[in-house]
Amino acid sequence: MSIPPAMITMVAPIAMIAIHHAQAQGIRAMTRSRNLTLGTMLAWEKMNEILINLPNDAPRPGDERKGEFDKPLDQFRWILRVEENTNLPDMIRQQLPLLHLTVLWDTEKDRGGTRRATGGVQEGGKKVEIWTCVANLQ
Repeated sequence: MSIPPAMITMVAPIAMIAIHHAQAQGIRAMTRSRNLTLGTMLAWEKMNEILINLPNDAPRPGDERKGEFDKPLDQFRWILRVEENTNLPDMIRQQLPLLHLTVLWDTEKDRGGTRRATGGVQEGGKKVEIWTCVANLQ
């Protein structure tokens, strides 16, 4: 039994679209995985930098600091928030602040586009967050 040529011409474009879609999904998944890995590594690197500098530049509860990473990782940026650790008793809350570091990346910039800010949050941006609690060294 042979397949009529008209049927082949109808099925081939549909098959090509399916193959193209699967390939695009694979590339997106690979990019997400790469960014999540890089974001996590950058978050731990930044947190270590903050912890090393604590004796000279101790952040206080309520402080917020922001920054971007250098090229070629300039699609990543960071935000450090210092909060009171509400899980601790009142008398030692000030001595053990909670450092909350968020590393975000801009998927538009990663694709070679431009950033589109909306109320301080980047459209299409993704993030990874880490927390740590440190003793007040003063």
